[in-house]
Amino acid sequence: DRNTGGWLQPARHALSTLAPPQQNQSMLRTVGPGMLTLMTITFFLLLTLVHRMADVFTWVVVEQFLLHRVNQAYFGYFAGVSAYYVVVVAVVSPNQAVFSTVVALVVSVLALAALVTFGYLVLDQLRPTSVVERVVQLTIATRANQLDWLRRVRQEPLLEQLPCAIVRAETSGYLVDIDLDLLA
Repeated sequence: DRNTGGWLQPARHALSTLAPPQQNQSMLRTVGPGMLTLMTITFFLLLTLVHRMADVFTWVVVEQFLLHRVNQAYFGYFAGVSAYYVVVVAVVSPNQAVFSTVVALVVSVLALAALVTFGYLVLDQLRPTSVVERVVQLTIATRANQLDWLRRVRQEPLLEQLPCAIVRAETSGYLVDIDLDLLA
C-alpha cells in the first residue's frame, strides 16, 4: 500500500472502486472484530463438542483432535487472519489501504468458507464410527511399536543378584510415549 511505483497505480485505481480508501479503515474496524467474534464462538462450540465426545469415549479424542494436521492448519489459518486484521488496522494508513483491504476481503470470504468446512470436518471426525476407527488405528500402530520394542528387550536380566521391587503408578491415565533408547 505504501509503494508509489508507477506500475501499481492502475491496479490501485482499479481496486479503489472495489475498496474506496475513505471507507477502508471503518470497514476493517468493522469486519475484523466481527470475524474474530464469529471464529471465537465457533471454536468454543467445536471445542465443547470435542470435550463432550471425550466424556462419551475417552480423553484420547481430544488428543486426536488436536494432533490432526488439518485441524492445526485450520487453527493456524484463523489465527493468521486475526493477526492480519490487527496488523492492517494498526500499521496501514487509512488513505492508502487499498491492497491490504482487498486482501482482507478475500481472506474474510475464504475464512467464512473455511469455517463452514472446518465445522463439517469436526462433526465428521467426532462421529462415533470415526472415533472408534481412529482408536483402532492408534491401537494397531501402538501394537506395531510394541512389537519393535519387544524385539529389542533382553530376554534375561543382566543383574539378577540385585534386589528388585514392584513399582505401581499412583495416578491413572494412559501412556503416550516411551523413549526406549533412553532406557537402554
